[in-house]
This record gives sequence, structure tokens and C-alpha cells, in this order.
Amino acid sequence: MANVQLSVGNTLSTAYDISKKHGLLLAVALLGEVLITYLIQTAFSFGGGLSQSEIADRTQEIGEQMGRGDTGAIVEYFKLLSQSSNPIGSALGNIATFILTIFIVNLTLGLVSGRYQSFTLDAFKLPFLTYVKAVVVQLLVGAICLAGLFLCIVPGIYLVCRLSYAPYAILPEPDLDIISAIKKSWEMTTDNVLPIFLLNLACSGIMIAGVLCCCVGYFYAGAIVYLASAVSYFVLKPNAE
Repeated sequence: MANVQLSVGNTLSTAYDISKKHGLLLAVALLGEVLITYLIQTAFSFGGGLSQSEIADRTQEIGEQMGRGDTGAIVEYFKLLSQSSNPIGSALGNIATFILTIFIVNLTLGLVSGRYQSFTLDAFKLPFLTYVKAVVVQLLVGAICLAGLFLCIVPGIYLVCRLSYAPYAILPEPDLDIISAIKKSWEMTTDNVLPIFLLNLACSGIMIAGVLCCCVGYFYAGAIVYLASAVSYFVLKPNAE
């Protein structure tokens, strides 16, 4: 088993170089994801239990509770989500988000590896079971990391760094099961928690810079971040082989 160390600088440099050729179309895809999800949720927005003013007031109250360290605010937040949206619209919007996110992740993996030479809708062509496994592993990893954050910030950050590549592992290897994908992410990230954490910090900085550059900059920054994640996946992959 290899012991590859991730270089944040080289990862971002490679991602930026790839973005010069494919970044604009990836940015359009990210914009499309937001618009499609919004349109779906808007189309099924009827039946929400609270008005916009009531949602704003409750959000402010919950924020004040969190500021006082009241853990009950978390429960109140999820109650607010259930009251302020239509279940059908929320469910369909979430499904659309998952499908489009998987498409973008698979596309960036393909562009980085050379499997795809240009932007292509072929990245949608995955077995149905692969979509299901990718969604389940994302939800499972998210729940584990969220539990770590609730227990203490540091364990949560550690788990994010160790498990974040599990969804990436399933897409190039459709036969991989969920537990094996999580195990593979754990093996890949051995002795690389700090570089991954620094890469995530750098990506956050890129997204902030994108916000300052308005709409187009934000989505182009998102393209670079997706590409950086794909690059880092292939850099660390030998650690699990």
C-alpha cells in the first residue's frame, strides 16, 4: 500500500489548469443545478404552513437560541424546515440536487482522469443502483460527520477529512458497496488529515472570492473546487490500493 502525501498547492494548481478548459461549462452546470432545484421547489411550493414574515421571525428566534448555546434550537430549526416548505417540493428538489451533484462529481472525475475529453452529458449514464448507493453513502457520511460536530468540533472535522471521498469512490467503481467505499476513503486519507483540512480551507477561500466576484465568479469558483476534490481523490487513491 502506498503512502502518498497530498500537496495542497499542486492540487489547486492542477484544478485551475483544468478549469481553464472546462471551468466555464462546469460553472454553467452548477448554475443549472441551482435553477432546476429552485424551479422544482417553487412549482410545488403551495401548502407551506408559514408565511415569509413568520419564517423570518422564527429564524431570528432560533438564531438567538443558538447564540445562547441552547441545543434545543437544533430541534426547533428542523421543525421550522418542515413547517415552511411543501414536502413534495422539498423531496423532489432534494432528488434533483442529488442527481445533478452526482452528475457533476462524475463529470469532474472523468475530466481529471481523462475518461472524458470534454463536457458531456454521458456523465449521467450511471447504473440506477450506483445513484442509490452514492446518495446513501453521502447521507450516511453526512450523518456521521454531523454527529462528530455535535459531540465536539474537532472530531467532526477529523471525520469529514477521513470520509469525504466515500461518495467519490463509488462512481468510478459501480460494483463497490457502501461499507467498502467508506473503508476506501478511510484508507486513502491515512496521514493526510491536515493537508485535506488545509485544502478544504483553501476551497472555502476560493468560494468566498467567487462570491465577491458576483454570480459568475461564484459558480466558476465552485467548478474549481469540484475539480480540486477530483484531483485530490486521484492523488490519494493509491493509498487504498
